[in-house]
Amino acid sequence: MNRIFKRKNKQTSGGKFAGVTLPKQIASYLWLYSLTKGVSKSTIIRGQMQQWYSQERKTCDEAALIKPIVDTIQREWEQLRKQYDAPSFDGFKQQVKNELKKTGIDADHIYTILTMLGP
Repeated sequence: MNRIFKRKNKQTSGGKFAGVTLPKQIASYLWLYSLTKGVSKSTIIRGQMQQWYSQERKTCDEAALIKPIVDTIQREWEQLRKQYDAPSFDGFKQQVKNELKKTGIDADHIYTILTMLGP
């Protein structure tokens, strides 16, 4: 049987999945809108996210987002190295690298963060 509601689903190459739970009212409206307009929910959300990203980049670049992350990691290292059984700085950086990978941060950003850290 053919699909009743045909939707155009624009696949993006090189994208990453960012799952999100929506409030029921928004999810229901999004579903209805998607079926009515023949556009996938992903396309609608992707368009809104692109618009948000373009607006945010005007006032907050990646460096402004990376700096507080580096500061937090640096403070953690300062506290950790005061302990008797503190790991080496290289060991600490490897742990940070592994944790950042799990969050989905790009390898380029992880590299930038790690190079900004100091022993």
